[in-house]
Amino acid sequence: MLSLALESTMDRIVRPRKTFLQEFALNSTLFGYSLVVTFLINFLRMFYRLSRRLSSQLKGREEIKTSSLNLARLRRQKKKCVVFFCSSSGEFEQARPIIDRLEKPGDCFTHVFFFSRSGYDYARARGEKVSYSLCPVDTIWNWGWILSALRPDCSIVVRHEWWPAFLATAHAWSPVWLINAVDTAAVSGKKGAIYSAFRNLGRKWLAQFFDRIYVVDNADLDAFTKGLGRPAPITSAIGDTKYDRAVERALQHTAESTHLSELIQKILPGNHLIAGSIYREDLDILIPTFAESSSLKSEWVLVLAPHHPKPDVIAGIRQRCRAAGIESITLSSLDSAQDPLVANGRALIVDTMGQLAELYSIGDIAFVGGAMHAKIHNVLEPAAHGLALASGPFYKNSREAIRLHQSGVLTIVEDKKQLADWWVDSARHTQEVKKSIYSKVSGLCGASDRLLGALNDLLKSSAISPNSLGEGAINA
Repeated sequence: MLSLALESTMDRIVRPRKTFLQEFALNSTLFGYSLVVTFLINFLRMFYRLSRRLSSQLKGREEIKTSSLNLARLRRQKKKCVVFFCSSSGEFEQARPIIDRLEKPGDCFTHVFFFSRSGYDYARARGEKVSYSLCPVDTIWNWGWILSALRPDCSIVVRHEWWPAFLATAHAWSPVWLINAVDTAAVSGKKGAIYSAFRNLGRKWLAQFFDRIYVVDNADLDAFTKGLGRPAPITSAIGDTKYDRAVERALQHTAESTHLSELIQKILPGNHLIAGSIYREDLDILIPTFAESSSLKSEWVLVLAPHHPKPDVIAGIRQRCRAAGIESITLSSLDSAQDPLVANGRALIVDTMGQLAELYSIGDIAFVGGAMHAKIHNVLEPAAHGLALASGPFYKNSREAIRLHQSGVLTIVEDKKQLADWWVDSARHTQEVKKSIYSKVSGLCGASDRLLGALNDLLKSSAISPNSLGEGAINA
């Protein structure tokens, strides 16, 4: 049973006052850390032209003063401000239910910082109206500029990205929350005892900057209350907002979903298996299984959505389909297609970003990529549409995947025979089965509303505004 202890004790929180030596040690540590980070980034910039990936990651993080002025102008238009720090698109989608609820009344400005450029590119590809940017290089002076422009009432870290300069600077301005937190000790333990010891020591030091930690379920509580020294009421278990986002997005029958459905059914009629966020290892099992079954080739369309839809990746998938005797067409070219593809063995290759959730809405079943070699990707988006799921054996990185596997929604396959058996069996699924799957996912919703209640209590309280935190709070 999830704890619902979200009482607004934040209104009365008094952060422990640091001694002069403690304050000096903290400031010296952060200053030294920022100097080291600045040196390393400047060193890397000498070579960034030699690496396209490095140059893309560094680009857009330098114009601190200009971006701060722009953010200050936007911030002045709203009474309140909440900042979100997201690693990439997955964390952004987890934040969206809260962002939507905060912005609905019209008096709160929200801004999202992305650590990863892929998250930034995802938001841009989808034409998101939310204010967002790449996070700057993690130094206290960079964050000082930006947060002084935003003057946040609360800063929220979504699951990951515990950066020292951001946490310390945000902590001085307002309460800092960590949401959708999970225990990752098991993963770090695989990297060795020494690594785990240093990692836990660093996390314990960084955890002091969180005024509230909301973990996914009771299984995560000990890691934060005992392991990191943040007991209740600072830490509580309330669920995961990604369930809310998956279900809410599935229920939004947008014009985009309708257009995709009509277009795909017109050009590629039949049943559709949506293979989402796939890699080469996933293709190694998907394409042969499909190509070697005459019944699957005649009745099904294979929708292949690579995790990184780069031109060379798309070209490679098209070549593999051609070699297997599968006729393919890209999603971006569907609008220009005139006649439907009716030949046995058809594939739709997704060469765009940000449309996978909408594609699941037209699917009959789904294969979730990543788990044939490393770690599974988002299982909630297809499950929220009531789709039976399959994936490879490396799925235990995802709490949701474990739950769905235990409930019989997710089937683990390791070879072509297992995949073909699941595929044929899942084709018999009825609407009642879809409703059952949807019900299991929607039953795990509610974290966003719980968080919104706590946030509203915080935002309404003058006691936690930057001007009234008090010297003891600012010096925490």
